[in-house]
Amino acid sequence: MDNITGYRSDYYTDAKVASLHVAFDLVKNAENWKLPIDALVTLDGTSVECRQRLAEIAEAVIFFAGCVAEITPARRKNQWHVRAVGYYEAVGS
Repeated sequence: MDNITGYRSDYYTDAKVASLHVAFDLVKNAENWKLPIDALVTLDGTSVECRQRLAEIAEAVIFFAGCVAEITPARRKNQWHVRAVGYYEAVGS
């Protein structure tokens, strides 16, 4: 555990955090990343690739917003609805 950041620096390398940034950018509120998340994400690729990407999005929401995302299939094929309470509500600030 890194005493300054509070997370494992051996797991959250610079490359891992950069990857989480990319995933979070897909779902965060465009006006203010701390607001609730309500996003529609289109993912192409194999089912394994989609599951991996969805897992990364879920991890990114936890990492940045401090809350757990609800990820459900949308009406269109290859689309997913991602919802979360957002940083303000999760952290209480």
